[in-house]
Amino acid sequence: MLNRTDRPRFFAEPLFPTWVPTVMLCTLLGMPVQGLPDDAAQPLSIDADSVTYDDDPDGIIELLGNVKLQQGTLHITAERISASKRDDRLNRVLATGADDEPVRFQQQVDAEEPPARGRAQTIDYSIEQERAKLTGDAFLAVGQREYNGGTIVWDMKENRVDCQAGCQFTEHPPKPVD
Repeated sequence: MLNRTDRPRFFAEPLFPTWVPTVMLCTLLGMPVQGLPDDAAQPLSIDADSVTYDDDPDGIIELLGNVKLQQGTLHITAERISASKRDDRLNRVLATGADDEPVRFQQQVDAEEPPARGRAQTIDYSIEQERAKLTGDAFLAVGQREYNGGTIVWDMKENRVDCQAGCQFTEHPPKPVD
């Protein structure tokens, strides 16, 4: 298990090999939503059967087998996570589930809303575009809205969700304030 309590600004600064454990985690921290402000200051934990880090500026970081990540309110489980770099900066994360278990994530985005949750056979997250594509029996819950479909594209910059291939949509009424 890797633990880290601080989070360098990887998206604005070059990555260094001494930051490898945090790089792997911060790749996922951007996926798929921004959490509560406290999340980045919380201890960071990763469990995986194996880890591979390519030191090349355009290399790949891979977490394989029973991957579990937690930092603050963020929880991610996957069979495999592959993160690619371009010019020593993270640019894409691809998380894949096992045959019988999808990728799952949950994170508290707003203290007044339920946690954002999702699952799919694959989740492909573009850091630059701030867009997550959930494919394969996909599910996404954001605020009071839930989406189910073959493919869900969540554009966080535009606050837009596109659901395709047998989409089902549910909007729950807000809970009364006591």
